[in-house]
Amino acid sequence: MGGAALDGAFAYALLARVHGLLGFLGLALLLHPVVALSRPGRPTRGARWAAGLAAALISSPVLLGWILYPTYRQAVKPGLLRDALPVALAFETKEHLGAMCLALSLGGAAVLFAAGAAPVGRRAARALFAAAFACGLGAGALGLGVAAVAHPGWARVSAGPTTNR
Repeated sequence: MGGAALDGAFAYALLARVHGLLGFLGLALLLHPVVALSRPGRPTRGARWAAGLAAALISSPVLLGWILYPTYRQAVKPGLLRDALPVALAFETKEHLGAMCLALSLGGAAVLFAAGAAPVGRRAARALFAAAFACGLGAGALGLGVAAVAHPGWARVSAGPTTNR
């Protein structure tokens, strides 16, 4: 999955932070359709816009994650699996929750746009967006924990100074 690894820890660190920020912005936007679709009646134009924007914005950290993954797999994951298995497993869980968040938000937007004014469609879309928000919240919390530990060079930093012979 993904292409070549990024050149340099700085590029990886920068993109990883942008990845996280886009995820949290998308998460904040995901909450809007949950609240807006709680109101009775036909979904407003604003609710439909928020649903579409939330689904689109939550797609961007996923795409950026595909760019980051080759570097993670090459420079970070082997050390995590060797020295910090719980962090490696938290990363994998974060990835699965993020994928579920994306699928549920895209599904929520599709249901909302297809259902029109039908109350059952509004309720279904709200449930999908609420589930997407819950998955995204879990992914974000795990992502913060993983990011505090996992980055290129983390094993060298945690192992202390190296000696030259």
